[in-house]
Amino acid sequence: LTSIYSNIYNNIDNQQFDKYNYQNSLNRLTNANERLLLTNSKELNTNFINTYTLIKSTVLILYITTLCYLSADSMSSSMNSRNQIFINNFKAISVYTIWPVLLLTLMYKSTYIDINRYINTFVNGALFIYPIIWCIECLVATITKLSLLKIFESEVFELYPNISFLFLPWKLIKSDYYPQIITLLLDNAIINCMFVPIIEQLTKLVITNQIIQSLQCNHIHSYISYILSLSIGIKLMDNIRRMIQYNDKPLNTQLIFAITRSFYPIVEISGCLLAFSMYKYKKLSNQSNIKSTNLLT
Repeated sequence: LTSIYSNIYNNIDNQQFDKYNYQNSLNRLTNANERLLLTNSKELNTNFINTYTLIKSTVLILYITTLCYLSADSMSSSMNSRNQIFINNFKAISVYTIWPVLLLTLMYKSTYIDINRYINTFVNGALFIYPIIWCIECLVATITKLSLLKIFESEVFELYPNISFLFLPWKLIKSDYYPQIITLLLDNAIINCMFVPIIEQLTKLVITNQIIQSLQCNHIHSYISYILSLSIGIKLMDNIRRMIQYNDKPLNTQLIFAITRSFYPIVEISGCLLAFSMYKYKKLSNQSNIKSTNLLT
């Protein structure tokens, strides 16, 4: 770095520093800074899984197993039928996890990734981040539904004394009330196409940015890997919720659903696009900072 800075100032003093050499020197300086940050980040990375990571992974497995059993317990009263539903749920979830785990394994590269932070990001996404996102989405969906009903079908609020205000949008059909098609279309469009993607992507952005800053990662592979780990963890619990919620289907149907949902790539694609945007923003910010610093000097 010192030699590059010396060349820059010597060329300026000798008035031999044209635009091409200026840009070339800045590029060399940027690459040197990246190598320095990468060297520092290597010291933070480790190839060994610590005890804390193993404990959190075990808690996740026990949590998923408990959900499978509770779902089976609510579906049937007989012990044999309950056990069969539990086994089917566990088989479907096990099949589902094959591709996500394989994808995370293929993405792992010790040069750019801390293995413990990598696994913990996945576990945190499944255990903690997804329930928070789900609660926020339910709240936003309820407010949206109530607003649309107030605009298009205000007469539905006559059911309010008998049905709680917060549960009113979710119990219309049970109360023999069927909303208009325009209300349902706007409801799905606003919630699923606007609010849900914003909430999920904003959550991924904030958490991944904290990880990148804490580890001082400076390579695109780090951005993609950590954000994919978080995204797949969130996707895991979302699909597990769907599988145990609709577990009255035959095992073959559950397995087909599990396989197709595991390969459905919308979460992975959106995560990669977000990672590219974050990396591009950081690169542009670094270049602008370097230019402004050199202009000031």
